[in-house]
Amino acid sequence: MSSIDSDFTFRLAEKSDIDSVILLGREVEQKLPVRGMFQTDERSFYEPVLQGGGSILLAHDEQGGLAGVSVILFPEADDVENLGFDLCLDRQSRAKVRQLDTVFIRADCRGKALAGKLVQKNLGLTVRKDKPYSLATVWPGNVPSLRILFSLGLTLRAFAYKYGGKPRFIAMGGDVLPVFESGQAEVPAMEFDTVKNYFRLGWLGTGLGTCTGIGEAIILFRKPIMKMAV
Repeated sequence: MSSIDSDFTFRLAEKSDIDSVILLGREVEQKLPVRGMFQTDERSFYEPVLQGGGSILLAHDEQGGLAGVSVILFPEADDVENLGFDLCLDRQSRAKVRQLDTVFIRADCRGKALAGKLVQKNLGLTVRKDKPYSLATVWPGNVPSLRILFSLGLTLRAFAYKYGGKPRFIAMGGDVLPVFESGQAEVPAMEFDTVKNYFRLGWLGTGLGTCTGIGEAIILFRKPIMKMAV
């Protein structure tokens, strides 16, 4: 499977692509302003995905260079890495999870909406009736990734320390959103105690306020009229 837009060609990854994917991941990590905002992976992670555990979609530039990668996983219900555990989903609901694991873009290819295109195309490739819930983690200060998740209809549901102690929001979409009360609260994403308290009270992060850059995200929290149920 492959597709083309004005700047990039998209296709599913093969085993022979893994080394290039790993190298790009390391390159991206080294150039990030905050190392903790992205988690690199090795061959032992990617190979099971290609064997049916998910989908890896690649974007190549006009010269054929690897420009970006999107990874979506299909975790088992009892897999400890299933983000449904972080949201206290029951086993039946955890079995319906697909995880937007990661998306990363080569530095010179940013600013072209490539990350959003990759994730949207990968979501389209992984539509499954038995996996209606889309879950993801995001570093609280990662404004571009937050924008993508909100544009896809996900909302922030919880805060947790993942991947060896890195702070992350847990986002979810695909379920029926509640009716919200009028009004909203604007909370700096990096004020962890404050955002944890809003989640504890049952509020959801539903959008972004004014953001000045990486690490300066403002989360718009809204309060459901009724408690959400999956």
